[in-house]
Formats: sequence, C-alpha cells, structure tokens
Amino acid sequence: MSFLRQDPRSWRQFARALRYRVDKNAIRFTAHTFKPLPPNPEPGSKKLVLFAHYDPLSVVDPYVVHYLREIKALGSEIIFVSGAADLSQDSAKTLDPFCAAIYSQRTLAMDFGSWNLAWQHLQRAGWCLEDFEQLILANDSVYGPLFPLTEMFDSFQGADLYGVTESLEIDQHLQSYFLVFDLNVRTVNFFKRFWKDFRYEVAKQNLIESYEIGLSRRAEAEGLTTVAYIPNSDAQNILSQETEHQFREQVLGREVNNTLYLWDVLISRLRCPFLKTDVAKTNRYGSVQVEKLDKFLNRYTKYPPGLIKDHLARLRKPPSRPS
Repeated sequence: MSFLRQDPRSWRQFARALRYRVDKNAIRFTAHTFKPLPPNPEPGSKKLVLFAHYDPLSVVDPYVVHYLREIKALGSEIIFVSGAADLSQDSAKTLDPFCAAIYSQRTLAMDFGSWNLAWQHLQRAGWCLEDFEQLILANDSVYGPLFPLTEMFDSFQGADLYGVTESLEIDQHLQSYFLVFDLNVRTVNFFKRFWKDFRYEVAKQNLIESYEIGLSRRAEAEGLTTVAYIPNSDAQNILSQETEHQFREQVLGREVNNTLYLWDVLISRLRCPFLKTDVAKTNRYGSVQVEKLDKFLNRYTKYPPGLIKDHLARLRKPPSRPS
C-alpha cells in the first residue's frame, strides 16, 4: 500500500472502499442529485447507457454534450455520473435534454466507481435491464463520434459483449471507454454478478487489472463471447501496409495501446468513431499528426475540430484569482 504513503488523501478513499466491502452501499458516495431517475424509462428506449464523467474544473465540456446528444439519438436512456463532486449547476442543465438522471460523486475507483453508482441508483429506482436490448458503459475520455455510431452498431451481431477497440497491453481485453452488452439471460446475469462482487480499488494499477482488464477476462471465463469492432489484428494488418507511418517499427508486432500509437490509422483506415482525449491533451508519444489534427479530422471525418480546440484551451487557461 505504498500509494497511501505517497498521497495521504488516499487514506480517506481507502476507508470508503473498505466500508463499501462491508455494507455494499454506493449511494452514500453521491455528492449531488441534479436529476433523479424517473419511475420508468421513456417508452421505446432500446439502449441503457451508464456514463462516467470527470473534469478537473468541475464542468461538462461541450464535446461531452455533443457526444451525449449522439448517444441519445440511438434511442438511449442515459444515467450520467460525474466524478467531479462539485459539478456546477449550469453544467448539469446542459445535460438535461439528453440524460434520464444526473449525479455527481466523490471520486473513487474512477469510471467503474461511477458506473457502480449508476447501477445502484438504477436498482433503487426499480429499472430493469430486461426492459432494454443493450447496455452501454461509456466515459468522456474520447472525442466523438467521428463517424455515425450506427456503422459500428450495425456490425455488433452474434456476440454478447462488444468493444470499439482491443488492446493486448498487459493482457488481451476490450478497452472499457465504450462497451456494449447485448442483453440476454447470460449477460443480464453476468452484469448482476459483476456488480455484486465489485470492490472499490484505490490504487490505479489494481483497478486496471481487476476491472479494465478483468471485465473481459471474467466475461470470457463465464462463457460470454466478446468481439472488438477493431481487433488488434486489423490494426496490425493495416500498419504493415503503412510503410511510412511514424511508429511502424516501434509498434509492428508489439502489444501496445493502439488508440495512442495508431489513432490516425484507426480513424483514417478503419473508421474508428473515437479519438482518445489524451492524444490531443498530452501527445505523450510525439505524434506528428497531432500537430495538424484539425486538418486530419476535416479530411477524414465530419467532427467539428473546434470542440477539441476549445476543450484544450479551457484546460490550459490559468485559474482565475479571487478578487
């Protein structure tokens, strides 16, 4: 537990996580209820979305609103949980047309903690998974959709669990920024058992191994079929043809996170509907394509680059000083 020595604030999170293992009550992590779940879903809703959000400045950025608008258009009911406990009321209002419920929580266990809180609110309200055709776990770590989501959803056939991209980093798994369950007896029971066994993890690496990777491991161990819209093999095959790609020699035949190294290939050649926000925010691997991101997006997609530029500008703006 060296992480506790490094960050004293983690002691509070550790205490909360430990208490949850005893009483299994995530509702008390709710910081604010901006919009409670109604008694019943909207008639005709086919998809249920649990959406995890976090913003260091406690606002909902316009790129997130754009994303939620597109998900809602699929015939979705969205339960939105922000990890920013002091989310602004004005931000919550921008979500009202698209979300069935809006909560903020005291950040714990990142996305999976937010999804677990959404799940418990859903149960408390008496909503049933069986009333929907699909369940989606999503977060705000991506810009998009870059292409119509119907393209991807039309390909989701013949399996139980789908992801946008597959990663072999650490272990083979569907990346959890966007996961889709076809709801049937197997997946409904799996999902219920998954959250019954869920434990809040404070250490990020434990969280990744137990849930980011562990969800795919557990699904396959319990007999669910899993499929990626863009398997790692597809990304590698395309890269083998891209003889001039900046990272070809570094990545070809290696187990890496393609959404960070090969984001441009995923979009331009495989029509990946999402771009990880980290690519534009940090460009940790020094992709030359990021320097001309606007031009790239205008060439291959209809996504408004201004949403990304405005998001980055807001994050980089120095905090205002109190008068």
